[in-house]
Amino acid sequence: MSRYFVVVFACMLAVFISYPQAFAQQTNWISSYHVYDLTDKIAVPSGQPLVSGHTYNVTVVISVPYTVSSNTFQVSLDPSMELSGAQYWYVLSSGYPGYNPSNFVAGSRVQSFSQVQGTLTLSTVFSVPASLTQRAVEGVVLHFERRNVELVSVKIVGGDVVGSLTVNVSDQSIQSYLNEKAQRSSLVSQGKISSSYSGLVDAILARAQSLFQLGLVDQALDLIKVVDPNNFPAPPSGTVMIVFQASTVALAALAAVLVVMYLRRGGRVAELEGKVDAARSVLSGLQVKAARYDKSLAEEIESLKKRLGELK
Repeated sequence: MSRYFVVVFACMLAVFISYPQAFAQQTNWISSYHVYDLTDKIAVPSGQPLVSGHTYNVTVVISVPYTVSSNTFQVSLDPSMELSGAQYWYVLSSGYPGYNPSNFVAGSRVQSFSQVQGTLTLSTVFSVPASLTQRAVEGVVLHFERRNVELVSVKIVGGDVVGSLTVNVSDQSIQSYLNEKAQRSSLVSQGKISSSYSGLVDAILARAQSLFQLGLVDQALDLIKVVDPNNFPAPPSGTVMIVFQASTVALAALAAVLVVMYLRRGGRVAELEGKVDAARSVLSGLQVKAARYDKSLAEEIESLKKRLGELK
């Protein structure tokens, strides 16, 4: 019987010894946070992305659930964030018993505290660099949203990560495209563009989305703006509809040229220019046909020709 109690006691002891580590793995010490955009001077709702090029003040509340006098934990800011002002971190709850002012390093992204049960409130001020969402390839700027960036982390020194705040990072061009897409995707269903054009509108939206996914956000934004009620008058005759369908093919050619630019970024400039010229020739032929039936369509094709010319 005594051997049984020894075994039970040993098991209970193992549970109690491992409890703090298991608890640390299952909780997030960052109990709340608040994001303020210092550039636009607005509060950022939870779940909204940060915008590269902007400066932010992020306040985090860290709830330490228990005391381990031998432990130190560190609060870290993502290393890609840039300094804005004199320091990264500001202690808003100087009365937290684990805070030692002599251990505070003003210009450091990482701050250390003793693990004492209680609430620690910190604020961090930083700028999001444009390089997080943009890169240049063959003179073309590509834009990509960054997802699940660990902006702030809390880690026990020599132990586990016990707290994390993750965000997405976007930029102004990406946000502009997403806003335009949300508005223009519903123009047919809202009756602002005749359903006769639904195939053409869907084709343009699909081409724009393909460009967006390749990082060609500025070009996608230009293309999606073609979906405008002013560009789609009363349903045309069958002959003009053929011209519209042909212009859709031209839009596909535009997308193809841009895809080539992306995939063959190490290729020859002369070869790329040749593809641009070929696409512009197709558009010129369509422009002549369109001018016979619809002046606004001819003007739109002329606009597409100019956009292709700007790629050279």
